[in-house]
Amino acid sequence: MRKVLGAVVLGLLVNVAAAQVVFNNFAAGSPYYNVGTGWTVGTASGWLPANIFKPSASGNLDYIELAVTYVTPAGAKVNVRLWDSAGGVPTTQLEQWLNITPLGQFGTEFWPPLKLTSVAKPLLSNANDYAVSVEIVNPGEWSVWNQNNTGDNGPRAYKTGGGPWTPTSGTRGAMRVVIPEPATLGLLALSVLALRRR
Repeated sequence: MRKVLGAVVLGLLVNVAAAQVVFNNFAAGSPYYNVGTGWTVGTASGWLPANIFKPSASGNLDYIELAVTYVTPAGAKVNVRLWDSAGGVPTTQLEQWLNITPLGQFGTEFWPPLKLTSVAKPLLSNANDYAVSVEIVNPGEWSVWNQNNTGDNGPRAYKTGGGPWTPTSGTRGAMRVVIPEPATLGLLALSVLALRRR
């Protein structure tokens, strides 16, 4: 019996990799985003864009994927931040990913999106709004948050030159937000409990 339960637990451990997408505006087929259009990140004005989104389900963040490319120089770096959001703008920072190198040059071809795995695992509630922002690391560098090509329009925010956030709306940057599948995690907990009792 112990072997059978062990096999069940092992199977559930494999299934834990299942994930639930709680926000996604990537297209189903390649190219998954707009290769030639996007929101400026950086340059002399210090332009800083953000997507505002509401997750479709609640859960702890697993990872975020973004379509971010560079204009100049090659190897330009960006910081990505996850925020609480209120009034259509970012408020309290929940997590950050620093010194991230975009995977390819803007406008040249389709590049795989950046995948940013969460370490802090903040809880996202489907009753609340959140924001994801992208900023340059070094003054004078220029990157782009490529827009989605699925027709997704919604709340956004931006700021320039270190000023305050300004709420707006329009075509959002291409982004996917993923949490672990809650059903598989619950089954794993029950199976581990059953194995311990044996």
